[in-house]
Amino acid sequence: MTKESLRVTEIEGRGRGLVAAQPLRGGQIVLRDFPILLYSALSLIAPSPQPYCQHCFKTLQKPQPQAQPQVCPLCSHHVFCGPNCLSTALSSSHSPWACYALRLLRDSPSPLSGQPLERQVQASFLIAAYNLAAVSPSDFQILLSLQGQPHDLADADTTAAARFLPSLISTLCAPHPVFLKQPFTVELSAALLAKDKLNAFGLMEPFTELSQRASRAYAIYP
Repeated sequence: MTKESLRVTEIEGRGRGLVAAQPLRGGQIVLRDFPILLYSALSLIAPSPQPYCQHCFKTLQKPQPQAQPQVCPLCSHHVFCGPNCLSTALSSSHSPWACYALRLLRDSPSPLSGQPLERQVQASFLIAAYNLAAVSPSDFQILLSLQGQPHDLADADTTAAARFLPSLISTLCAPHPVFLKQPFTVELSAALLAKDKLNAFGLMEPFTELSQRASRAYAIYP
């Protein structure tokens, strides 16, 4: 990141954010970084596959001979932009445990049916965070060190999510062995949700004049 292009600022009601410090050209690269956590901002129980690679969240292009989208061999629901993203995801963000947990929350009758989109996204985040603890304990410790504690965001919605979602996830699927050493308590889940609210950056959907832009995914950087 160059000082001339971007600056970090506090956005009222939203937390910290990167904003342009000068006019930017279309397609101009102003920042390269790799998140420790990346998860979908779209409905968890959508009936059809999402139009983005579930690892890098690039828009899936029409199949080309040299670039065929790859379907998860475990669930046949999540799609990846190519073999590299699929291979990387299966050993990290879309591990067998994460895939199984997402499938149980998605399949009909989904226990999240009737829940608002925000609760579904919170479920996606907690599964991603729980999975991070298993596949990369060092990155999980970095996540825990970020700004945000339950008392920072002591709102009713965060408290309700911290009580409802961990119980739901643990009821549906057996915990990963690593969780036996560090159980995911309500208190820890509340802290994770607080860190998500204060540190997550939205990755926006492509611009269109027909609808309001929304986030396709959220990323948390160290």
